[in-house]
Amino acid sequence: MRVESVAALRHLVRHGYLATMRDYPYKPGRYVRVYHRGRYVCTAIVGDVMPVTRQNLGYAVGASGFSSVEQWLEEARRLNRGRVPRYIVFITMVPKSLSPEFSNMGGDGG
Repeated sequence: MRVESVAALRHLVRHGYLATMRDYPYKPGRYVRVYHRGRYVCTAIVGDVMPVTRQNLGYAVGASGFSSVEQWLEEARRLNRGRVPRYIVFITMVPKSLSPEFSNMGGDGG
């Protein structure tokens, strides 16, 4: 999963969780590798996934790294060729020791 917004990445690193808008409907419980500008940042686990609605944006904006829904939508449009993605995906950073690529449980981390 690419996180290209500096504000969103800062929030993820500082708080350990992030709400991000995506077109792909990630499945809760799935592990994803997070990248910023092509560099690996961390492994995260997908939590809730919900459709993008005004109400859901208001609920999730506090976990997005943006101070308002309008600011978040503006950044989403900038990163998605003027379109707003269809889903809000919540992710939580996973400590290295629990990450699939560092355990004997297998998994590709993505």
